[in-house]
Amino acid sequence: MNYKKRVIIAIIFVLLILSSSFADAQSAALSTGLTYLQSTQSSDGYWGAASEVPYNAFVETCTVADSLKAINAISPAYATAIQWINTTDVNNSDYLLAKLLSLSQAGIDVSTIRENLLSIKNSAGGWERRDKPA
Repeated sequence: MNYKKRVIIAIIFVLLILSSSFADAQSAALSTGLTYLQSTQSSDGYWGAASEVPYNAFVETCTVADSLKAINAISPAYATAIQWINTTDVNNSDYLLAKLLSLSQAGIDVSTIRENLLSIKNSAGGWERRDKPA
């Protein structure tokens, strides 16, 4: 075997070893992160401070639920979060969009949320700002 082929084989071998150790480290970090998320979820299903319900806690919960779905970490924590998102009443366009995206990814019908979001669209094509639920 010539020198170039040996070098290429050696490089491939080193990359395989590095990628397998990186995957193990990533798996451990992911597992630790999932354990942390499960331990910090409220019994009602949201993440964040109770004083921030539904506002900041709503956005945080949608973000965590979307992340869990993206990494295929469907679990009781995910199901509880989706239930909380689904039953929490929000009217702010940002929160409605977050709700629509999270619930649609969970396979829940979002036509009513979509209609609600479209109903607060203004004549200029933007959305009315509503900081708190009506």
